[in-house]
Amino acid sequence: MGSFLVVDEDETFRTDVSLFFSGIGHSIDRAPNFQSAIAWLEIHDYEVVISNVQVPGGDVHRLIRTVKKKNKRTIIIVLATLKDTQEGLLAVKNGAFSMLQAPFSLPELNFQIRRGLDHREETGLRSTARVQETE
Repeated sequence: MGSFLVVDEDETFRTDVSLFFSGIGHSIDRAPNFQSAIAWLEIHDYEVVISNVQVPGGDVHRLIRTVKKKNKRTIIIVLATLKDTQEGLLAVKNGAFSMLQAPFSLPELNFQIRRGLDHREETGLRSTARVQETE
C-alpha cells in the first residue's frame, strides 16, 4: 500500500488521518511542523503528502517545491480554512493536486487522494497505493 505524510500542527487531526488511512493499509508518517516534514522527506519517498496551508516554521509553497523536487509523482493535498483559501489556491497553482477547505470529512480527503492517484495513473505515473472506495 501507499505511504503518506501528514503535515499539520493539530495532533488530533494528524492522529485521525493516520488511523483512517493506516486502517486501510497505508503507512503514515506525521509531522507537526515544517522542520519535521523536511526531516521525513529526507529519508522517505511518499506517494501522498497532506499538508495544512499554514505550516509552522515554514511555508506550504516551499514544502511543495521540496516534495516535487524529490518526486514529481507525489500527490499533494493542501488543507485550508476560509481565511486561507487564496493561499490554498496558490498552492494548487504551484503544484499541489488539490485543496480541501475546512470543514471537510475524512471520506472527502480520501476521495481527493483517490482522484490524485487516478490522475497520476492516467498520465502514466503508476501508483501502488490503493485508496478505500467510500460513498
